[in-house]
Amino acid sequence: MILKKTVVDGKVVYEPISKEEALALKGKDLLFTDEDEEEELEDLLEEQEHEDEDEDDEVEEEDEEDEEESEEEERGNSQGGFFFGNRAKWQRHGGFFGMLPFLDDEDIHQYVEQLLQGEGPLKGVSLVAIMPFLKDDDCDRLVLKYLDDSADKSRCSITALAPFVSEECLSKIVDGYLAGKYQNLSLESLYPFLSSRDVRRLFAHFAAKRRQGRD
Repeated sequence: MILKKTVVDGKVVYEPISKEEALALKGKDLLFTDEDEEEELEDLLEEQEHEDEDEDDEVEEEDEEDEEESEEEERGNSQGGFFFGNRAKWQRHGGFFGMLPFLDDEDIHQYVEQLLQGEGPLKGVSLVAIMPFLKDDDCDRLVLKYLDDSADKSRCSITALAPFVSEECLSKIVDGYLAGKYQNLSLESLYPFLSSRDVRRLFAHFAAKRRQGRD
């Protein structure tokens, strides 16, 4: 029998309780008339503790996954909306993207046209993930639109895109920068991909600004 310690009219008394009630009390303030019953309750409490720990771990993992997905979505939105998308969601649809290498060039080109309008099956997709499967011209157009539409031209994003665009496209980016566009762009991340002519143009630009600052 399991007895629960309680106080009635200032006196300590023990009243019988069920095994379930004893589990809810976590074994506190209990008296056992049978050692086997006490050992059984201890085993049940230990098992319950492990189950609670497992549940806590699962909840913590789910919270971490939700937090990571939320952060990915925020980064995707800040880096050009449908251009970078949500990597966590993208990873869950690996079968869809696994088919991209086997699509015809014309099919992919049509999807790019839709993407440039903010539509189609590639909307919300990581742009970096699909660049290897695009024609050079489509890569250029997507990157230029990304730069025109995105509020944040971050170092990591533009560096990830640069290897897929043509020298002509990079020259247009330099043209835009020298004309006053893309002023938040981390140009130094593009230096390895620029032609020597464009590097000279930028060097002359920054040298002129430096001289003006001393005058």
